[in-house]
This record gives sequence, C-alpha cells and structure tokens, in this order.
Amino acid sequence: MERPHLSAAQRLTAGMPARPLALGMLILVLPGAALPAASQPEEIRVEGTRVGNELPDPTAFGEVLLSDDFEAERKSLADLLSESPGVFVRRFGGPGDPSELSIRGSSAAQVAVSINGVRADSALRGGIDLSRICLPLIERVEVQRGGGAVREGSGAVGGTVNLVTRAPDGRDSSRADFGAGSFETYQGSFFRSQRLAEIDYALGYCGFGTQGDFRFTRPVFRGPDGVESLFSPPQARRINNDRVQHAGTLGIQRELGAGNLRFDDFLGYSAGGEPGIDCCGGEQAGQNARARNRDWVNLAQIRWRAGDFTSADDALEIGLHHRYEALRFRDPQPRFDDPVDLRQQISTLGARAAGPLPLPLIARYANLHAGLDFEWDAMESREAGHHSRLVSALALDARWEGFEQRLLLVPALRVDWSQGFGVRALPALGIRVQALTGLSLLANLTPAFRIPSFDELFHPDEGFVRGNPDLEAEEALEFDAGFEYRRAFLKRQLELRAVASYFYRDIEDSIVWVQINDRTVAPVNTGEARVRGVEIATSIGLVNRLRVSFQHTELRSRRKATGRSLPGVPERESFLRLEWGPPDLWKLVGEAQYTGPILVSEGGGRRLPGRTVWNASVALNLAAIPGTFFSRELARFWLSVDFQNLGDVAVRDALAFPQPGRSASVGFEAHW
Repeated sequence: MERPHLSAAQRLTAGMPARPLALGMLILVLPGAALPAASQPEEIRVEGTRVGNELPDPTAFGEVLLSDDFEAERKSLADLLSESPGVFVRRFGGPGDPSELSIRGSSAAQVAVSINGVRADSALRGGIDLSRICLPLIERVEVQRGGGAVREGSGAVGGTVNLVTRAPDGRDSSRADFGAGSFETYQGSFFRSQRLAEIDYALGYCGFGTQGDFRFTRPVFRGPDGVESLFSPPQARRINNDRVQHAGTLGIQRELGAGNLRFDDFLGYSAGGEPGIDCCGGEQAGQNARARNRDWVNLAQIRWRAGDFTSADDALEIGLHHRYEALRFRDPQPRFDDPVDLRQQISTLGARAAGPLPLPLIARYANLHAGLDFEWDAMESREAGHHSRLVSALALDARWEGFEQRLLLVPALRVDWSQGFGVRALPALGIRVQALTGLSLLANLTPAFRIPSFDELFHPDEGFVRGNPDLEAEEALEFDAGFEYRRAFLKRQLELRAVASYFYRDIEDSIVWVQINDRTVAPVNTGEARVRGVEIATSIGLVNRLRVSFQHTELRSRRKATGRSLPGVPERESFLRLEWGPPDLWKLVGEAQYTGPILVSEGGGRRLPGRTVWNASVALNLAAIPGTFFSRELARFWLSVDFQNLGDVAVRDALAFPQPGRSASVGFEAHW
C-alpha cells in the first residue's frame, strides 16, 4: 500500500556542518566529524550538483547542495534532492502534493531527515513530506548515502539528510522572491538577517497556494502481456486538490560566557483537499471531492556551544529541543463507510550533550568524541488512544590518521535503548585513503535499524487498514566502497569532480504494508531483503561559464523469501544538467531525467513504464546591468521563467497518484 508521509521539524547547526544524531531519541551532535585543518582537502566551488565529499563525516559518500547555486530556477526541495545520485524522490501529485525520499532503494521511513540537526521525520508516521519544506528558507542540504544509525539512531537505514536553514550571520541583509505558475499556483518568501546590539537574528517566511486542478492521463502500466490501459475515459482532471501552506523560521544568537547561545524555531502549516487515488471509471476517476486535511508542526531548539567554533573537534555542545505535530483528516462522505474525522497529535521532548573526551592514553593516538542523547515521544489520538516511548543513546567515535595523513580511520560505536525494543549496539568503521593528488578511496561498514512508527504500530482499525502492535524493528547492514576525484586545472579555469561507488545492503524484518485478508491492509515484517547497486556522478566547470553534471544509479533489490524485486523505486535512473552563462548576469539551464520502469505490485505483475522528463529555465539579473535602478538599489534582481516536463510526458511514481504534464512558472528574486 502506498502511503505518503506527512511531517516536518528542525535541527540546528552553527556556521559549519554539525553531525545529526537520533530519531525517536534525543539528539546529540558528535563534533568530531570533520578532518583536522591540516588534512582538509582544498575547497573547490563548483556551481550545480556537488559531487565532492564535503560532509561532516569524512568517509561517507554524499554531497552538500547549496540552494544559492540554483537561484532563480524556482526549484522545490524535492527538485533539488533529485539532483543527488542514489536519491529517488517519489511524488504523489503536482505542486504542494506530498513527496517522499528514497536513498539507495530504501523506503521513506528508512531515511533520517533533520532540520538544523534535529530529526524532522515524523515519529507518528515515519518519513517526511518534502512539500512541507520551503526551499527559499534553506541554505544548504547535506545528503549522506548509506547507513547512518551511528550518528542518527533509528531510521537511518538508507541514508541521512540534514536541512540547514538560513541563519543570522552578523550582517544586515534581505532577500525576497515571488512566482506564479500553472494550475493557479503562487509562492513567495521573505528573509531578513540583522544585528541588534549584541544579538543576531534571522527571520524567514514562505507562503504557497495552488488550485492544483491539472489534467492527467489515466493509469497505464506494463504487465506480463505488455502495456494496457486500466480505465476509461483516457483522461481526467484532478479535483479537490487545492492547498495552502505557510512556513516560518526564526534564529537568534548571542555570545554568552565562553560560548555561543542560539535559539532556532521552525513552524509549518498545510491545509487542503485530499482527492485520494485515481482508481475507477467515470469523469471523476474515483477521486474524493470532499475529503480535507490540515496539519502543522513546530520545532524549537536552544543550544549552547563553547570551544573552537572553526573546528567541531574541540567544541562542547549542550542543547534542548521540542517538536510538536498535529494532524486532522475529515471525510464527510466516504464511498463505502461512515463519515471520518481523525485527529492525531504527537509531542517530542529531547536533550543532548556532546564534546571531546580528553583521555590521555587514547588522545596520544586519536581524537575521541562522545555524545549522549535522550528523547521522549507521546502520541494522542481519539481513535488509537495514548502511547509514549523513551529512547536514549550513547555514541562514541574516534579519528586516527597515519602515513603522513594519507590514511584516516573512523571507528565508531553507538548503544541505543528504545522502550519496547531493547538495547542495540551498533559498531561501524569508515576508511579514507588519499591515494593520489585529488583522488581518495573510501569504504564504510555500517549497521542500522528502525523501530516501527506509531502509525505502523497503532493505526486505528478502519476496516480496510489497521496497525500491527506485534511488529519487530528492522535491522540492516550496509557496505559501500568507491572513489572520489576532484581537481582544478588551468589556474582554476577547469574544475573536475567525479565519484563512483558500489553499495550492498542486507535488511532483516523489513516492514511493508500488505493486504492481509480480502479487505484489510496492515504492516507486517516480511523477512530478509537485499539491495545492491552502483552510483556514478561527474561535474565539470569551464571558465565559470559552462557547467555540466551527470549522474547515474543502477539498483537491484530482492526479497529473499520470494526472489522478487522490492516495489516502489526504479532500478535505473539518470540525470543530466547543463548550465550556461556568467552566473551573476544570466544563465540558461537544461535538465533531462530518465527514470526506469517502477515495479508497482509486490507480485511483480504491474510496472509503470520508464520515462524521460525535460526541464528548462532562463534567468536574467537586472541588477548586473550598469546604470539601471536595479543596479543602484539591489545586489541582485533576477527575472526568471521555468518550464517543467517540456515533452508533456505522463508521469507517475505510484500507480494511483498522477502528476501534471507540461507546466510553466515566472518569478523574480531580489537580494539587498
């Protein structure tokens, strides 16, 4: 059963990446995640997709995506993440509709997503709805592929994503944007950073609205006998698909004693129609014309940090955070049942502490860091009742360098205790070898686990769907190995990056929603599954005028009991991006994304066909034209036009959830 996940939340980092830690438990940032200054690779700025390893974990495969590298392109967070190799974004409709994240063939619940280091994925439903996060409020996105449970705890089976919001930096600056597009879609944002006396603050707001009534082609899937159409008429219109969203961020910081005290808050609200699935014949295609939902989330965090702020190795952190999420779903006239009015809320309170361990015997050979975190989740639901759980963790990691800093070993250990699921010890090892100038070899062996969400355990019995309180936690072990290469040539006129990796994941007790009888769907542990694949990515920048990036992922998955592939993700995906133009004056961008066939049913009888989607955008910075009003008053003023799905291809990531065809938007973006 395809279940889009809804949630949001937040974590905090200071000016440099912090290491996130823990789902369903209190988070503690391990500050030793970066290489010592003497061994840091030379930083090379390449606009567009970043392929180098600039993450807090120096042995991990991943990249840091800076939202300013894609300014004036009117991208969503889902669009941005789609440019990362090994990442598949599964969309359940058009603008404002839910979308979820898969890394290396994982489910959405198997990716740990944080905002400023605090877990943002929902303990209620698992996973996160990317449409709830407004990209103009995000400064950078840190994507790590591969198991991350030693840093994050439960849920980091496929990988981790940390969203870092725009933060106060001691300077007075402002930015705003507004855009309008197809399906009566509008979006605008404003951000202000300023220093008042000894206090720095940053305030951001983003609003979004759409009618969402796009036309779509009815479901087409590839079965054993070829391509066939499921329903008639061949086209229909999405109904009851309007949505309004609001999001806000607040950051305040000041020096306090020997350290820095910082408060961050993220607030998100969403309300709109729930048309449901495209399932039947007739003009409305079986869609629901009356169902509505509303949800909002707030995450607040306060953190004090002392030590060397330029190096996480020497910093001491103490923090508290609180996350609250409320959901309501109403359907006054279900097709075959009584009226539905579901209300759920979940609250999370957490605390963390982290810092270096000055143990003389170990310090002679390696840097040792420790983190301790706690988190308490409590859920209230009229239908499912009250449930709560406490989780805690102790995490240790070390950094040992040898052979003139050409070899880096990162052994780590995390011990988790989850109420109802016992104790788990998670040892991990990462290796990085500087083989040649610009060439590094990397390998990681990482365990992971995921405790079931409250929704999986306690979903109320609605006749056709219910939870399963007897679920076991998922267990996984992942190995990956490969290389990354990055160099600048011709006095930095030519910049090159390349990454290639192989990964293998063994999962036990996978949790999957399946049909358990003639009319009921419930989550069950389906036994062992294996995923293996290859990722490649390259990025080339020429004379700061032409930038080309390409990535490709091959994925194979099998459920051991049946020998069949896991449904929901493509076995092959490629992405090509070309950007041309001086980045401060104008730019033309073209993108092509190929997605291979997607298995729809567990039994393998239905597949969505592969497709190639072409996008393009053009932007002009009027503030770069001398003598104009814009050049005198503004640092930047971009005018842009964006085109999506130029070929008007029928697109679906899930059989019953259509996506729009060709669409366009226009807008402006101003900085001052």
